[in-house]
Amino acid sequence: MLYATLGFLRRSWRWLAALQLAAFVAWVMSQGLTAESQVRHRAEGFRRALADGRSAKAGHMVSASYRDQWGMDRDQIGSALRDISRQFLTLRVEWVDPVCADTGDGGITMTTVMRLDGRSMTPVGEMMLSLARRLDQPFTFHWRKEGWWPWTWRLVGISNPALEIPEGYTPGMFSDRPISLDEAMKRAGGP
Repeated sequence: MLYATLGFLRRSWRWLAALQLAAFVAWVMSQGLTAESQVRHRAEGFRRALADGRSAKAGHMVSASYRDQWGMDRDQIGSALRDISRQFLTLRVEWVDPVCADTGDGGITMTTVMRLDGRSMTPVGEMMLSLARRLDQPFTFHWRKEGWWPWTWRLVGISNPALEIPEGYTPGMFSDRPISLDEAMKRAGGP
């Protein structure tokens, strides 16, 4: 009996290896063959992580060379993402009609209108929702591939000409715990 079992295992390991290789190839192909499909897949993961309050997961998709129009770097945008996620019990992030474009230098931009809705647990969260609802310009997410694999696309910048960061805001100021709008204004040096 043992000899028959060992014989079967000697013959079947090749089939098992072939099945594992086929499953791996199928998984890689499901990640997308074109750069645009890979970016769309990656961007959808970023959107879901933000909506689910998983700011750390969203932060892992940000490149070490990140810079945006507001002068934030990778650490600062990670803190800003934490600030956003900690203000809501539930947050729905929706992208309307995303359009991808090749930048010509190995990057891809995804331009989309971003709609936020949710249940805030602080006045700061309500202020964020109000600010997002008033935006009339789409966001542009700048992506660059930093490796060979499909999941190595990283966010290298975000821009929106209509979005102004409130004066006195520093990334991370709301991450310790949700705070009231009065406390936020005191920290920002407001009235």
